Amino acid sequence: MLTGKEYLEVKTVEVGRQWCNIDIWAEINDDVFFVIEGKTGTTIHDDQLRRYKKTVEEKYPDRAKYFAYVKTGNEPSSILKEVENAGYRIVLRKDILGCLDGYHGSDEVLCNYRKYLRAHEEAIQSFTKLSVSEWG
Repeated sequence: MLTGKEYLEVKTVEVGRQWCNIDIWAEINDDVFFVIEGKTGTTIHDDQLRRYKKTVEEKYPDRAKYFAYVKTGNEPSSILKEVENAGYRIVLRKDILGCLDGYHGSDEVLCNYRKYLRAHEEAIQSFTKLSVSEWG
């Protein structure tokens, strides 16, 4: 989903947080670099996406680079357009739920997160089933 490729062979992974203000980064196989900018109740600001991308491109010119904007809250389409224009793939709550819904294990953290996201999605989408007077 993040690479646009069906398959990426992974031999080694190094993951970190808050490098040059980048929320999450991952180096895969010493030739791929991922940047993940996570947003819940906030949105983009101060041209941060382009700055992060420039930092990574300067530091890792010979690596494949992928940039993702993960938004579990709501975001106006005008902001999502800016994110795409900055070269980031957009991963929304519904995309995460699509992945998590295929999980049939019993990991408590994963199951609780899926439950939390599902409840949030149902609350947001409830306007399609409820009269205006019932909206929360």
